[in-house]
Amino acid sequence: MMVNTASARVPLVVDLDGTLHAEDLSWLLFVHAARHNPFIVLQALFTWLLRGKAAMKDLCGKKCRLSLDRLCWHGDVLTFIRQAKAEGVPLVLATGTPQHWAEACNRYLGAPFDRVLGSDLQTNLIGKAKAQALVSAYGVQGFDYIGNSGQDLHVWPCCRNILIANAPARVEEKARAIDRPVTKVFAGTVCKQTTPFTNVGSGDVDR
Repeated sequence: MMVNTASARVPLVVDLDGTLHAEDLSWLLFVHAARHNPFIVLQALFTWLLRGKAAMKDLCGKKCRLSLDRLCWHGDVLTFIRQAKAEGVPLVLATGTPQHWAEACNRYLGAPFDRVLGSDLQTNLIGKAKAQALVSAYGVQGFDYIGNSGQDLHVWPCCRNILIANAPARVEEKARAIDRPVTKVFAGTVCKQTTPFTNVGSGDVDR
């Protein structure tokens, strides 16, 4: 296990979409909401134009009922998190997914995360916004971070250790060029309907 060699109290922050599971949950919420109510497409578009992407995500999240069993969870990342939890490492889920859906994912997995940070009506918690939130909470180099996308290139320079999960080659190359240690690269094992933690709650969210 190579999460925190210097201090067991440095939090491990984990991205959700593309990192912990294979899909873009916000997009899935939009698609499922649109299938049940096609009018949501226009409503979402106007919300995006008038109030921003964060408000649009919140709208789609509240209009959708989706079983989290349908998500393709990355088994290697889940196993790593389970090991970190057992070692007493503080775990933080930080995602651009709407807050209530991020919390639902945490409950579905058995609440391994000590803190959940998601998007709200004002903030789309990705990229620079996520980096600012994490630095505000934990300080520069005050956390380790698992991510996978170009948006995470804004976060990795602020963390202590870089962990890369299922990233495109160009993103991994850029991450390795950052002046931070790359301590783990995940191969991208996908495990559907996995329940790696105890006390798993309902896989459905009705908002």
